[in-house]
Amino acid sequence: MLQLDELRFGFKSNPDFLGPVSLSVTPGECWAIVGPNGAGKSTLLRLMAGLYRPNTGRVLLDGSKLSSLSGRVRAKKISYAPQHLPNDHDYCVSDVVLMGRFPHRSLGLFESARDLKIATQAMLQTQTQKLADRTLATLS
Repeated sequence: MLQLDELRFGFKSNPDFLGPVSLSVTPGECWAIVGPNGAGKSTLLRLMAGLYRPNTGRVLLDGSKLSSLSGRVRAKKISYAPQHLPNDHDYCVSDVVLMGRFPHRSLGLFESARDLKIATQAMLQTQTQKLADRTLATLS
């Protein structure tokens, strides 16, 4: 479960940019974050992924403070795909899905047959296998 308690975040130029936000996301739930441009949707996602630290409040993952978990432990449970990637990285969908296996590998930089099977199963479950060879730049 991912839990946000009285989360607040701001930038130097706008110290009260976001918050307070409190919510709980439990397994099996599907959420949407909606709002106008500049409202803090992407900032909230970055806070939830542990890429930003809140000014006040806390983010808990399965009852533990997200900031106290190692990057590898966080990466096994949470992933973040930015809206825009640098232009020099034109990954295909199957490569991005396989990137999600990286924190689960015990040795080596290359994916195993098991990693390939798990990634293929994930794309089947999400009905995205038809996009496997498309580059991210061709998707909306």
